[in-house]
Amino acid sequence: MPINFLSGFAETQPRGLFSRALLGQRKEVRDFFEPRFNELYNEYLAGLAAQPQQSFGGFLGGINFSNRLGTFSPQQRGDYSARTLTPRTRSFLNF
Repeated sequence: MPINFLSGFAETQPRGLFSRALLGQRKEVRDFFEPRFNELYNEYLAGLAAQPQQSFGGFLGGINFSNRLGTFSPQQRGDYSARTLTPRTRSFLNF
């Protein structure tokens, strides 16, 4: 009985499940996804119509955060290191 209570409690605390899912991830993955809880939770809620029995923990377990991070451009990930190596093109039309 206590296990059912704890799993039910965990499902009512989606932020806790989200934080726990990010614990084993690399720092850059955690830093990118921590402020995106609402986006992922809304994605989970939208998917409930197709899979009404899926829990938020199960949804998070099916996400490969590292691969998903790779789908974003470097600028979306906050990586501007390429700009420091190659400066922006300057305009020659400055009079």
